[in-house]
Amino acid sequence: MSYARSMAIQSVLVHRQTLRSDIAVIEGPPPSVVYCYDSEDGEWASRTVGTLRAEGFKLFWDRDMDSRRTWSETIEDEIERADAVLVQWSERARRSRFVTGEADVAVSTGKLFMTHVPGFDLDKLPVDFRRLPSTGIDDPQFIPKLRSFCDNRRGTAAT
Repeated sequence: MSYARSMAIQSVLVHRQTLRSDIAVIEGPPPSVVYCYDSEDGEWASRTVGTLRAEGFKLFWDRDMDSRRTWSETIEDEIERADAVLVQWSERARRSRFVTGEADVAVSTGKLFMTHVPGFDLDKLPVDFRRLPSTGIDDPQFIPKLRSFCDNRRGTAAT
């Protein structure tokens, strides 16, 4: 491949908005995320869901649930299919048996990506999760870190 063609392809990959018709770019499906949070954290949940959808993530959260299935069946199937399980810690979430249960399943599948709401004391995380990294939901690197995590899980990380 010529140097000029290589640079043109790199330009398309780095600057997606500058697509050229002479270069074929094959994109995979959007990263898929299961979002776990405490339902009483509604403001943060709406904000997080809006951000994830605006950034092109395929998202599952409890409001997408099929009412004909149990939560246990649904969440296990969704976690199995997802690239990542985003657990958003808060005071309420740390006390929720549902959130900690979902986080346990995510850890065992290697899909756990932890975030936390602003002001949450990470020393109050459930013991099993205290040594794992967590990114603040308001951190400017939140989306790039999540996207990179999903890419690594799918084996499509940039080299």
